[in-house]
Amino acid sequence: MNKLKSLGTALALCWLATACTDDGAPAEPAANPPAPASAPTADPAAPVQTPARLSNWETPLESATESPLCYLDAVNGMPATGGAFQVSANAPVVMEGWLSTLDLQAPPEVTIILDGAMDFGISGATGITRDDVAQAYNAPQLARSGFKAELSELAVEPGTYTLLLSHESAGTTVVCKPGLALQVQ
Repeated sequence: MNKLKSLGTALALCWLATACTDDGAPAEPAANPPAPASAPTADPAAPVQTPARLSNWETPLESATESPLCYLDAVNGMPATGGAFQVSANAPVVMEGWLSTLDLQAPPEVTIILDGAMDFGISGATGITRDDVAQAYNAPQLARSGFKAELSELAVEPGTYTLLLSHESAGTTVVCKPGLALQVQ
């Protein structure tokens, strides 16, 4: 019975990882998922993006489930330099990337968390076409895993914020840490 349970667990892990070794064991996951090679493509059928909202973030990050399935590609159209994005306080900001649930689905919403002296959340909708992500994970259901959050004004105190991407899944907060920072001047 234990062998059957172990085999079932291995198969479930293989399905989530979408890769296994020859003996059916799950392949070692990458330390960080690869960033897609190209930027999101414009899609006239994509949902209309509503303006992003900035609010105080009060959910304890210690209780969140972690996920490696995300990336923040650009802020104001520019990639990170040295692991950080540079922006001006009280200026417009546009953040673009992709996000997946642990079971390789595109979540309906994303929250970009600015983790600093005070924490903020920028809420936005997903649904941007990301064929590169779907191909990278061999998961066609991720074709609309992209997001684009636009704020008319980044009303936060200057400083350095760790960037996290979050979504809700079955009543649980899931957080992805792409290893990037936002330097607000």
